[in-house]
Amino acid sequence: MDTLVYSLIRVTLMILIFRTVIRLMGGGFSTRSIRRKQRQPIAPANVEATESENQKPEPAIMVTDEITNEPIDESKAYILLDDDGNRRYFANWDSRQLYIQSK
Repeated sequence: MDTLVYSLIRVTLMILIFRTVIRLMGGGFSTRSIRRKQRQPIAPANVEATESENQKPEPAIMVTDEITNEPIDESKAYILLDDDGNRRYFANWDSRQLYIQSK
């Protein structure tokens, strides 16, 4: 029984030593292929995406609320098209409803 336990411990230590040596030598065969893939140059599509991230954002376009006459950012405004196809901008939903009721 003692020889069996001793043999199992000995085999386990040999496996652990072998794995450590392999990792120290370069991480094994499978990780080398992964490292090669990571070293590949960036594709042109990725370069364009990186360049667009570095660009400054465009300034906000300011519009005027039809009811309160306060300036608001166009991207945050409620937009309503009137009968002539003109855009009407509103700071909030209530202003929009007041405009619709007044027409």
